Amino acid sequence: MCYTRKASTVTTGLGGASVAEKMMSREDGRPVDAFDTACQAVKDEEPGAVENLRHLTGEHPELLERIAEAGDMAAIAERRIAAVLSPGDALQEEKLRVWIEATQRDLEEPGDGALERILIRRVALCWFAVNTAEVMRAGNWKLGNLENDRAAFADRRVSRYTADLLKATRTLATVRKLRRPVVMVNVAEQQVNVIRP
Repeated sequence: MCYTRKASTVTTGLGGASVAEKMMSREDGRPVDAFDTACQAVKDEEPGAVENLRHLTGEHPELLERIAEAGDMAAIAERRIAAVLSPGDALQEEKLRVWIEATQRDLEEPGDGALERILIRRVALCWFAVNTAEVMRAGNWKLGNLENDRAAFADRRVSRYTADLLKATRTLATVRKLRRPVVMVNVAEQQVNVIRP
């Protein structure tokens, strides 16, 4: 997203030039990405940079989504795990990332809210961890390491990650169940609670 800014709106200095001058510094008049400029100024700890970023996001609230994406710790964890498991292999890293995203999409249901989306990401990451641990355990079997400390560690890891997965799926199921409307029906003077699917 590129935004053209008027010189009168932002005047705090950044590295000897005003934010407006930096944002409008191209000679051909094409807009410069003000958001990236402001974020870089914050990273560089330039005076007034935080205030300028707040001003910019105040005028363009849609930019807050970009800040949220940049600070999305779940996405960062997913990318780092994929990178660690595929050192130097960009194709394998991308395959793992796509697999995690596909798993998340498969778990989505219409009407899911923010809490469900958080839990879906957790379930997908736990499922990924279980599968990764299983692959590592199978590697021990292949090498004939069935009775040593590495094999025992691999078994404990699979058990722990499976427990995490089950907790995450149970929590997601519970949240979804609690969000479903409950209908009360009186049948022969007995109250029956029916949960709609």
